[in-house]
Amino acid sequence: MHTLHYRKPAASWAEALPLGNGRIGAMVFGGVERERVQFNEDTLWSGRPGKETGYRIREEIGRVRELLREGRYAEANAATDAMTGAHDSQSYQPAGDLHLRFDGATEVGGYRRELDLATGLHRVTFQRGGARQEHTGLVSAPHQVFALRMAADRPGRLSFTLDMDSCMRHAFAVEGDAFRLTGQLPRDNRGRGADCIAWEIEGQGGIRYVMKGRVLLEGGRCEPCDGSLRVRDAEAALILLAIRTGFVSWNREPSEDVAALEADADRQLERAGALGWEGLKAAHVEEHGALYRRMTLDLGARDERPTDEVLAAPGDPADRRALVNLLFNYGRYLLIACSRPGTQPANLQGIWNELPLPPWRCNYTTNINLEMNYWPAEPCNLAACAEPLFTFARELAESGRRPAAELYGARGWCLHHNSDLWRYAYTGGSKAQHAFWPVGGAWVGQHLWEHYRFSGDAGFLADILPVLKGAAAFLLDFLVEDADGHLVTSPSTSPENRFLDPGTGEKASVCVGSAMDLTLVRELFENVLEASRIVGEPDAVTREIEAALPRVPLPKIGTDGRLLEFGIEAEEPQPQHRHISHLYGAYPGSLFTPERNPELYEACRRSLDVRGDKSTGWAMGWRVAMWARFLDGDRALRVLGGLMTPVGPCAGIEAGSGGGLYPNLFDAHPPFQIDGNFGAIAGIAEMLLQSHRQTADGRVRLDLLPALPRAWPEGSATGLRARGGLEVDLAWRDGHVARLEIRAGRDTDIAVHADGVGRDVKLREGANPLIG
Repeated sequence: MHTLHYRKPAASWAEALPLGNGRIGAMVFGGVERERVQFNEDTLWSGRPGKETGYRIREEIGRVRELLREGRYAEANAATDAMTGAHDSQSYQPAGDLHLRFDGATEVGGYRRELDLATGLHRVTFQRGGARQEHTGLVSAPHQVFALRMAADRPGRLSFTLDMDSCMRHAFAVEGDAFRLTGQLPRDNRGRGADCIAWEIEGQGGIRYVMKGRVLLEGGRCEPCDGSLRVRDAEAALILLAIRTGFVSWNREPSEDVAALEADADRQLERAGALGWEGLKAAHVEEHGALYRRMTLDLGARDERPTDEVLAAPGDPADRRALVNLLFNYGRYLLIACSRPGTQPANLQGIWNELPLPPWRCNYTTNINLEMNYWPAEPCNLAACAEPLFTFARELAESGRRPAAELYGARGWCLHHNSDLWRYAYTGGSKAQHAFWPVGGAWVGQHLWEHYRFSGDAGFLADILPVLKGAAAFLLDFLVEDADGHLVTSPSTSPENRFLDPGTGEKASVCVGSAMDLTLVRELFENVLEASRIVGEPDAVTREIEAALPRVPLPKIGTDGRLLEFGIEAEEPQPQHRHISHLYGAYPGSLFTPERNPELYEACRRSLDVRGDKSTGWAMGWRVAMWARFLDGDRALRVLGGLMTPVGPCAGIEAGSGGGLYPNLFDAHPPFQIDGNFGAIAGIAEMLLQSHRQTADGRVRLDLLPALPRAWPEGSATGLRARGGLEVDLAWRDGHVARLEIRAGRDTDIAVHADGVGRDVKLREGANPLIG
């Protein structure tokens, strides 16, 4: 339930196991003849601060709007492509690899490789040459180093050679018991191919960085040999590694002072070395565990087989409770490992990437994937891990002012569908279906509002209200009046999807007032008005919103009862498209519920049914959460079963055959995208507890076990978070709540619903045992 384990070393990156402290990521292969540890650091991105040019949006958008008014969608699509051009974000880059080549007998017995989710420790144990060896690795948040301790139970049995390399421009050197890799990233790498990587532009390269390490021995000796470090006849060795980069800020030029970076790394190594292995491990385990223990889930099943065998074994989702439980705990572990206060947000792959040309540049894809990374943060009691997203939003509220003004002549700030370390906010891609989506600020802003709803922190709300108002100010200027006097977005898209132009039959993606746009606009406007009421800061923007909001229409329902994604009756070239953006109002939004806009809630349910269950990995994660919102736990579990399909070496499945999980349980789009891991566990949390609906008088409503599958007749969860500053512990038997305790941050009145029955509850500050 808390451990991934295997009977052999990783043969590929998708089999290696991840360690991380939010800033440093390490993929450990667990080799016994050759070990590889692949490293990342969260600020290692290509590029430097800059701005985009070459747009003709301000000059041409009027023509596009006229074509849309005339219903000439294909022509409007072509015109939008032309005025947008080809632009994109920079790429997240790998740092380097540590290689160890071991001496000794090649025959190995009793091999076990494991990742302990509760402690954040990677451990390899095996027998070789009459000695038992144990290799334990960690990435420490308290001390900001990677540490690997290797020990044999017989003296003098540990000998190896150490070196490093990187696919970045680099140099490697050794001296005494120390080693150093210095590197520099490309000046420009927008994922267009190896031939398009620009290492320098006008003599200027990208970010410089340093990886420094030391080897501390118990017995034996360590010395340079042929450009590597050679360790002989040791009983134990502790390898420490620190990474420092020249990144300063998203809007400042990086530092070129490599000597200063080395000095910083030396200080970290000296501090860690003085503490020693046991001190490092104890501090790491305590700090990691304090986050990991904030909640628990027990579905009442265990499976002691190796993880890859559990994944590969055929079975009905109803019979795979142990794997569901492990996947849930793994998702929480991954968020702890890749996103911490003060770090960068989790990108498409968290913080783990081995490729100089990663899929989709391993960037921040803001039309679903970045947001999905943080869906579990609030309900799964890891709100602290969402701090990087909040900082990201504040910084985008600055960087996004340029495209808002330059491309649209608008106030406030906007965000399109790709971003990066430099807070890129311009269009991403060369086709309208991807590139033209300037409403991303509204979706990112939803996470800020939701943090307030979960925490009740009025100080936080006052701090982020200007960010929300800035996103709303942009939309006020971007909206246009349609023939019926409504305020709508135009041009508008529904992320990455297309329809057939009713007039020509050609594929198009540009419309007027897509369902997602209208939902995002309405939600943001409502949130700004409510936040301003709470904080007490009405101003000219809020008065504009009050006037505009009644004129923003709700999405339309088609003749077949489904939500009209593009606002018109049109044939879909991909009826089972991976994106379900038009259903945002049901999840993660809450505009459409059984009580609020119930006809749109039902239209979303019908749309989701037609969209289908099997899709890419992350898209199935979204569907799990969505079916939970539709109170259908059995359907949610069925989709989750599709996500638990083995992809990769353990199944021999080629990329492109559908989503699932790699042997290390990374989500497979394919390729790897970590958002599917996070979407799945957010969906599981929604199956157990929901708090997005309110009573008629505005009180928090808790729905207990709202989408519990019949296959989970008993279980327990502790530390689930609900809106209103609540924490919930519950247990269930025969599908009914058997124990319930709610912890409140203040006295409050709520409604609790379970088994179809609701009751009013007065909570007192602190623990409130209610059932059992």
